[in-house]
Amino acid sequence: MASSTIPGAGWGVFAGRTYLAGDVIGPSSVAIPVVDLPSDRHLYTSSNVYGSLPEFLWEPANIGAFGEAHNVKLFLPGIMSLVNHHPTLDNVIPSGLLRREQSENSLATSPYYGFHLIATRTIQPNEELFLDYHGAFQTAKHPYLPSPILFPEVYGNPISRNDPPSEYNENSAKGLPFAEDYQQADNIVNALWILHEKLQNGDRNNQDVSHSTNQNRQASVRFTSAQWIDLLYRIRNQELLFHPRAGFIANLLPRTFPELQLAKELGVAKFHLRSHPMSPYRFCLDGIREGEENNEGLTTAVANKSFKKGQVVSISPLVYIPDGTHAMLMDTKKQNATVQLLQNYCFGHRQANLLLCPTTHAALIGHDREKANVRIQWPLDPYKDDSTAAILASPLQQFINGTLKSLLVEYVSLSDISEGDELYMDFGGDYESALANNKYKRQNRKAPPKVLPPNSIVLSSDPAMHPFYSHECNVYPNLKIDPGEEYRSWEDFHSNRMSNRQNWPLQYEQLYGDNHFASWYPCDVVNTNTANGLCDVVVYSKGYPKRAQWDRTIIRRLKNCPKDRIRVVHSPYFSHIHDSNAFRHHIPFPDDLFPLHWRADYKCSSYWNIGVIAESSKTFDYEQSLREVSCGLYIAKSNIPNAGFGLYTSIDIPAADIVIGSSLPAIVVHEPLGRFSWNERWVGKDYVWNGETFEFSHDGYPDFAVMVVNGLFGALANFHTGLVNMVLQGERMHPTLDRRFDPGAGAFSDMAVSTFKSLHPVLAGEELFVSYGENWLSGRPAFKDVPLWANFKEVDRIASSLWSMLQIEGAAIDQRAVPILLASIQNDLVTSHRTKMAMTNVANIEQLDLLVMRNGTAKMTVEARSQVWLMEHGFCLDNFYVKESTILQAGKGAFARRLLKSGSVIHSSPVITTPRSFLDGLDNYTKQAHINSKQLMTNYHFGHPNSTILFLPLTQMIAVNHNSDRMKSGTASNARVEFSKRDAKTRYLLQRPIEDVFGEKYSSIFLDVVATKDIEPDEEIFIDYGESWENAWKNHVKNWSSPCKESADDCFESSRLVSLSMNENRHDILYHRWSDVHLTACRSDTVHPWESGGKVVYLTNSTDGGVNEYLGFSYEDDGFAYPYLATSLSNPSPCKILQSNPQSDTFDVVYFFSQSQVPFQYRKVNTRTIVHFDGLPSADLVFVNKPLKADLHHPHAFRHEIHIPDSVFPSLWKNKGG
Repeated sequence: MASSTIPGAGWGVFAGRTYLAGDVIGPSSVAIPVVDLPSDRHLYTSSNVYGSLPEFLWEPANIGAFGEAHNVKLFLPGIMSLVNHHPTLDNVIPSGLLRREQSENSLATSPYYGFHLIATRTIQPNEELFLDYHGAFQTAKHPYLPSPILFPEVYGNPISRNDPPSEYNENSAKGLPFAEDYQQADNIVNALWILHEKLQNGDRNNQDVSHSTNQNRQASVRFTSAQWIDLLYRIRNQELLFHPRAGFIANLLPRTFPELQLAKELGVAKFHLRSHPMSPYRFCLDGIREGEENNEGLTTAVANKSFKKGQVVSISPLVYIPDGTHAMLMDTKKQNATVQLLQNYCFGHRQANLLLCPTTHAALIGHDREKANVRIQWPLDPYKDDSTAAILASPLQQFINGTLKSLLVEYVSLSDISEGDELYMDFGGDYESALANNKYKRQNRKAPPKVLPPNSIVLSSDPAMHPFYSHECNVYPNLKIDPGEEYRSWEDFHSNRMSNRQNWPLQYEQLYGDNHFASWYPCDVVNTNTANGLCDVVVYSKGYPKRAQWDRTIIRRLKNCPKDRIRVVHSPYFSHIHDSNAFRHHIPFPDDLFPLHWRADYKCSSYWNIGVIAESSKTFDYEQSLREVSCGLYIAKSNIPNAGFGLYTSIDIPAADIVIGSSLPAIVVHEPLGRFSWNERWVGKDYVWNGETFEFSHDGYPDFAVMVVNGLFGALANFHTGLVNMVLQGERMHPTLDRRFDPGAGAFSDMAVSTFKSLHPVLAGEELFVSYGENWLSGRPAFKDVPLWANFKEVDRIASSLWSMLQIEGAAIDQRAVPILLASIQNDLVTSHRTKMAMTNVANIEQLDLLVMRNGTAKMTVEARSQVWLMEHGFCLDNFYVKESTILQAGKGAFARRLLKSGSVIHSSPVITTPRSFLDGLDNYTKQAHINSKQLMTNYHFGHPNSTILFLPLTQMIAVNHNSDRMKSGTASNARVEFSKRDAKTRYLLQRPIEDVFGEKYSSIFLDVVATKDIEPDEEIFIDYGESWENAWKNHVKNWSSPCKESADDCFESSRLVSLSMNENRHDILYHRWSDVHLTACRSDTVHPWESGGKVVYLTNSTDGGVNEYLGFSYEDDGFAYPYLATSLSNPSPCKILQSNPQSDTFDVVYFFSQSQVPFQYRKVNTRTIVHFDGLPSADLVFVNKPLKADLHHPHAFRHEIHIPDSVFPSLWKNKGG
């Protein structure tokens, strides 16, 4: 066995010596009937069930066993399964079969044996053996295969010669070429060669000799290489070839002139064979032969030569059947047995549907635990076979869907074996248990129906009268059958001279002399003459293909048939192989050989979902759940080392997308870009969010960087790269006051944040984590060892794979290997330093078990806290919630969630320390006039007038409003502020000088809100901001005046107007022209003005040419002054409205693009680009404030910190005097 000379045909069989015509080739073997599979067409298209099995099934008509069922195919392990097809170079023909009567002990094996190949001509050593699958010498009308063999890589989809599909097109060239196709291709090659000679010599044959002169004699013509290729190309593509089977013929023709020369020299058939000198990479197929029946009635395998221990006795390609469970089932309405006999000859595994059937004589090796002298192994020598290793390393489905590359198995001797020794394997305990169960089943079954002895003759043509047996008549091989025509007339048996074997041609005698089936046909004996021993018989076609009933075609009616030409056989489905109690079981593949990833119980890392939290859409009222407990949200020491405090839930959050906490205002912070001392001066740097997260980051352009203090979860929840369980719900500008009419406009944040929501279920006691973005860690050297999300996932996959290896039944790794594997993986296979760090918590089997139990590597780095622990070590943060205040124009307010007793600490908030100077002097860092000199967050800070230190709460404490009975319509507050007496660090710093407090790098102080009286649920909580704050507010209101001097209709000095009103009525032309405080932005990523019909104009300020103006827009237009915008639109660009189209709800606009925004292929040097675009959807246009023009920047917007009473403010911190 070696690679076939037919390209793409896989393995082939080659002669090892010279064979003469009529010689038997190779050892004999058995034939295994496979009955009542689907019709040929369905069989070949059911590869998901039958795999490569159809490629190895043969028609039984000229071989034998055709009477076993209505539709029989044969599986022939041995060289017959490996020999390839060629319609013109065929040199072998199959023999017939012998049949032995089976005993009770032989029901597990086939009764058909003695099969071999016969040489039809002299075959030289190293010559490949070929068989014409359509019948020897084109004389047999029964093809050897159900349909032409499948080689989809070479020949395309299969077709049947006798039954082409209705949609079949002869020119499609699908299927196998026939002998006549090769002959026609040879004719064309010869014609082309004659053409070549005529062109080369000049066409003298067609000249008039009487007028022949040197002048009119045709000169020679030479085709170039390209012209020959073109001519052959046109023929192959059927432009110059007209034939009913042009497609098949074209595939056989040469493509170039050198190929034409070779095809002329060798003939088309041999031209397509590749050169194949016999190399060392070949395998011997005659090491095993069929043995005799043993004492138990079983056919054995016998060594055909001697073998040393460890030597390869045989090798076999394996037929793969992907769905062995269904492929081996038989129709129980017709048969007694329910499983095909073939299963007994195939390897399988208890954890796989796959069957792998040997195709060589090795299939004959039986089971005997005591006598076992052979075992199997994979041939993994890459110099001899590289396909097996590739297949074994592939996913099973990839192997099943793959090409014809074979999976090979070797049979290796366990001891020295002498020629003639019987060969056995140990199939294992499961197989022996199945044998024992079958033996018990047979011992307790009913007696099977008796079959008459072979010499019995019964006169009847009615199958119902003798259901267990029937007859076959010996006529002669290849009896002519005219399709569709039944023979009605009677003829004498001896009227055809071929009925006498002595009259057979020598060729027939050589090929069919020992064939026990080629000349036998199903028949009925309808009359007998006991005196002379002659019978009248009706002869039928072989088998019942594609027919559900016994609707046989009569092919002869013969009188005077001798009784010795009639034999009794089992009726279809009544031989011993159909016995319902016959043993059926695959040969178990050893666990140590069968690829684990092919097993049904194989689990890859993704199976365990380690680190994955199941999603849930459970309805959950978070607010109601909080009201039912004493506290549902705590701040306490974080699980992350050196991370300070973290947030914990003390109630289960059972689903994703549950909004957690109240909507808090996000406080905008402007940092002057030239103020390089920012990082050293304010500890808030680690608590703010980048302004790009919000729709307001362009507000400081070009002088300020915009930051946002996102209170509570945004400020206090830590970032664990592997355990993020909350995400920012959403943010938007939503001004509540109108600067044209309200004195409070610009005094508090217009950035309303819809807080955070859960990403997945979170259990009580777990810490809440948000994502800062992994770049936040990557840019900080102190966190270079912190594993990122991908690193935790890598370790989860490693752990899952090792855990899977521990769970494989019968093939689990030893637990003692786990720490060695883990160390090797960490040291040698993992390259990422962060992944190595993530693996430090997984070093042994105990930690691996814990990882699985805790559901992931990241989970091993944290602990869920008990309710008792949280109450002891934490501070409750959810005693009040936030909504619109009951005080007019006060914005948000804080409201009690549950009854709060007088004197109790109802809230403890970490604060960040801010130098007073950080909040002042903004107007010194911009050339733009008329902006407020103080930061907006001044109004959210607590402080003392005699101190330079201020404190910004990081929780919903910023929503607690002012009230006092000093105000005309006010009432006494119901709470007060003091520094925490419970927090140890706060108590310590209260005794330290202010320089030590400023020296703290993180939030280190807690401010408490203490109830001064009982506060009922849903009652608003107030504190007293201090008399100085109150007086400042009164003066502000007193001195306030509207920025709109005359009419407010055409005055745009209002963030609320720009953000809300204008965008609710975009087609109002009053808004279309840019004002001092607002501009228009248009979305550019979905519209693609460059490719969507926009007109691109390049403006220049040069007088040397170019466009200086377009529709009134020039190089100096203020549209180019805002290259960076952040709005509710994605990828916004400045634009101006040319025309409003209310009916279509669109705008005609002009985009202003900075050079960096222009696609590279559209850029022009020293120009500014505008794009005129018509029909922009109104949803892609928005009105926004210009930078530094929102209400919060108004120079007269109210600013004042909240006063901390003298009684609680440390004197050590009063460093301003006064």
